[in-house]
Amino acid sequence: MLIKKLAAPAVALCLLITFAGCLPSEDEPVAAPVRAGTAVTFNLGAVTRGTLVQTKRVTLDYRPLLVNNYSFDIEGVYFDAIHVAAGDSVTTGDILASLDRSEIDQRVANAEFELRSAEITADMYAGTTSAEAARKRRNLAREKLDTVRAEAERYELRAESDGIVTFVKSVSRQKTSRSHEILFTVANGEPQYRVGTSDSGLFTPGEVYTLTLDKTEYTAVAQTENGAVYFTPDVTLEAPPAKGSILLTLERSEDTLIVPGKSVKRGTDGGSVVYVLNAAGLREAVPVETGIIVGGSTEIKNGLNEGDEIIVG
Repeated sequence: MLIKKLAAPAVALCLLITFAGCLPSEDEPVAAPVRAGTAVTFNLGAVTRGTLVQTKRVTLDYRPLLVNNYSFDIEGVYFDAIHVAAGDSVTTGDILASLDRSEIDQRVANAEFELRSAEITADMYAGTTSAEAARKRRNLAREKLDTVRAEAERYELRAESDGIVTFVKSVSRQKTSRSHEILFTVANGEPQYRVGTSDSGLFTPGEVYTLTLDKTEYTAVAQTENGAVYFTPDVTLEAPPAKGSILLTLERSEDTLIVPGKSVKRGTDGGSVVYVLNAAGLREAVPVETGIIVGGSTEIKNGLNEGDEIIVG
């Protein structure tokens, strides 16, 4: 009985000691649980120094300084031939088109015969009482021939000056002429290359620019006419191209700070910011003042220093 009474307190003491060993001690606080995650990485770059040049290539349209339209002033005569095509170069006096001359040539031949006959008659009656009448007949025959020959000239359209044929109306020999119907357009004189209205303010009248035509560069001075800006190449062009261009330098910044354009973001206040890593390794926004943008590069005027490490993306 005595053994049983002593055994119960001993078992209780052992259980108390065992449980106490499971409790944390005051010198070893319980650690917070750790949650596994993925480390954040950034694409870093550096602020560099260099030159940025902002340019714009302006397209110009060809317009001739002088344009002549050609048409017959004869009605109802069949066409004979069209002698030129669009894009052809012509010189003064070249035949552009001709009408059927069979009828007018016969009239010229008849008038020439009448004049020869009148001249023979005038010679026969020289010094007689019929000489005056014969002379008048000869003069009338000469005037008639001149009139018919002048009319025959109207059966051909001839270039009045050197130039380029820019328009030819499609006609056939089965069609007849219509008075004052425009058949040809010939551009002559010095060519002009005009700037569009939206870009005219980029040029300074009187300043010399480099005009590019078909990959060839020409010197040209900016000129104005009724508010329009135009250029005339410093050479004669046989076949001026329809378009030209001038490469303008809009702005140039030398020895300036440059960052990749995609590193510049919009801040919460609407301004521009660039992100950097602070001492704690966390992303931090730095307000910056930007300048010109060229391609994928942006100028930084204030806020960063050369060599600063920035977050690019």
